[in-house]
Amino acid sequence: MAAELLSCLDIVLFEYRDGSLRVIEELPGWVRSVWVQAADSTWDFGGPFSFLEHFLEEAREFWDNPQPTQRCIISEPWSETTHDGVEIGMKAIALRTAQHRIVGVEVLSSSFDFTQRAMQSAHERGIANYRLQSKAALLAARNEEAERLNNLKRDFLAQMSHELLTPLHAITGFSTLLKQGKAGELNPRQSAYVANVMTAATHLSNLIAEVMDISRIEAGHFPLQVEECDLQQLTSDLEVLLESKAASREVRLAVEILGKPRTARVDRLRLTQVLGNLLGNAIKFTPRGGLVTLTAERAPGLLRCVVQDTGEGIPELELPYIFDRFQQFPRGDASTASRGAGLGLAIAKGLVDLHEGSIAVTSKPGEGSVFTVTIPQKDASEPTAESAGGK
Repeated sequence: MAAELLSCLDIVLFEYRDGSLRVIEELPGWVRSVWVQAADSTWDFGGPFSFLEHFLEEAREFWDNPQPTQRCIISEPWSETTHDGVEIGMKAIALRTAQHRIVGVEVLSSSFDFTQRAMQSAHERGIANYRLQSKAALLAARNEEAERLNNLKRDFLAQMSHELLTPLHAITGFSTLLKQGKAGELNPRQSAYVANVMTAATHLSNLIAEVMDISRIEAGHFPLQVEECDLQQLTSDLEVLLESKAASREVRLAVEILGKPRTARVDRLRLTQVLGNLLGNAIKFTPRGGLVTLTAERAPGLLRCVVQDTGEGIPELELPYIFDRFQQFPRGDASTASRGAGLGLAIAKGLVDLHEGSIAVTSKPGEGSVFTVTIPQKDASEPTAESAGGK
């Protein structure tokens, strides 16, 4: 019944058998003007790259599906060129009866108007695809170029930092000899000049170290030495390192450890660097008579370190960029020179990220700032792979 109905619509019907299509009903007049019939009654539709052969692949999947969700599948319209060079539009349908697998092909129109519309549509689709592919290729090229330039920048910074250290060591070494009187006793003015040189050399050394750290972090060449660390010893070392700076600014520094155990698995040197940077900034931007606190807390499954100050705080608009590289924020009365290169917080974030932790900041102008570092921990109470029977 379905075959008779399709025949009435001037649709050529093929039955799929033995891997090929064979005509079921009488051929419509237009078929031989498009395709070639072989001696064994099979048809050449233009090879595996023809539209009908491509549709036949979809039809096979439809026929082989034991529980199809559709009663038939219908192709998108396409055009074929007759032997006389005329473009005609077509559409195909595949259906399955109890005994047969059928493909019907219908001529939509052979009019000039349809041909023009079909060609225009194909042209527009081709242009759209070309533009999409061009945009994708351009985006990929730009990403590749950006990555290349980023790598060059990192390599340049690392190389220049290394090259700067050689003359800096000479400056520091000879300045130390002068200060020690190895070249003769210095008068007060000369001693002050040498002290200024050594201060500038120390500042430059710190900047170079920051540039080298950020370059290694971004390049992924910054392995951590994670081990069991005594939090009491770590916080005591920080107090010793920063007590003179806090005293010179008349800022009180308070440290407290909460929770148990009093140990954590971290890279001790790098966590000291992170907290030292946060505490140093807090002291720098806290007015005289203010308070800076460090609280280290061992909660279940994590280590939380909070650095809080009573300084001027950070403007809300600057908070989203606080951990970006080379960012300097106009806080307190520090000059641009004393604020450094703006890499400290970016390095701190990078080191915390390497610990698979997080760092966050909250602040309100006039109420100070709070920096929170969270690093995940494997508590002794949690089962390990060995204790759970894993290998």
